[in-house]
Amino acid sequence: MPLWRCVLNKQKGVLFMAQLYESEKEKRKTIIAEGKTKIIERIPREPRKVRVINKNELTKGDGKDRISWEGKGAFSNKTACNCFRYLEYYFRRNNMTVPTHFFEEYDDYSFIAHRVTMYPIETVYRRVATGSALKRYPGLKEGDLFEVIEFFYKDDAAGDPYMVFNEETEWYDLYDSKKPVSPETYLGEVPRTAFMPSKEQLDTIALYQGQIFEALSKAWADEGTVLVDLKCEYGESLDGIIMLSDDVNADCCRLWPFGDKNQMKDKEVFRQMVGEITPAQKAILNKNYLWVVETTSRFPGNNVTT
Repeated sequence: MPLWRCVLNKQKGVLFMAQLYESEKEKRKTIIAEGKTKIIERIPREPRKVRVINKNELTKGDGKDRISWEGKGAFSNKTACNCFRYLEYYFRRNNMTVPTHFFEEYDDYSFIAHRVTMYPIETVYRRVATGSALKRYPGLKEGDLFEVIEFFYKDDAAGDPYMVFNEETEWYDLYDSKKPVSPETYLGEVPRTAFMPSKEQLDTIALYQGQIFEALSKAWADEGTVLVDLKCEYGESLDGIIMLSDDVNADCCRLWPFGDKNQMKDKEVFRQMVGEITPAQKAILNKNYLWVVETTSRFPGNNVTT
């Protein structure tokens, strides 16, 4: 090859790499936040809205273990959109006001949402005793029916401690989430610099969580499935309105068809897999997540005009 052509090809290669770098840099400018399973992007000329992109990631152990497969993000996105449309339908039909950040489905992997500032809290509604609840409430047995709303401070390094509002200090105390609440399991306070709700706002979140759980529990019951528990996250809109501001999919709840734990269809299946995930195990997860998409697509409010 002539020397001049080698030089030209080298220059083109350098130019191509520079273009890739600039493209990636521009893309990063649009990203507001990126977590284990989602990316939040700005929308040009729409300062009050964001695009929520679901990644092909599934994690456990506070993000220490993860797998990915093509289409997982699409399953999570479709399930979330199906559930948000149903919640909008359900609350409208029942004259209830429970704000969510959802605007509309954008594409297979993303939806458009209100821009919010997130509280670093996971809010969990439980109706059937299982999982970590058995460690915090030693009087319960697997499968016992009970009702509780719990709060956890989002801190992967600390194992997402259990959170309780302290009336005396008017702030939040943290406890080991794997043990009953007691002076021995006290871990300290939530940092005072954290963006946290007031006690009144926390009560509103608890109210919304109960109403959302009841709505989704009914839809799942109509499909012959028990909604065992539900984890949600909330935030404040630019107008200061508290909103459900997270995905609602198989990663944030337990689903037992016909009330049978052995038939579970949610993320718990992945949690119970030990060692390196095999292609056969990944196929099971794919089948379960597809089942959740197909089932939620039948929830009222999807593909209806009323």
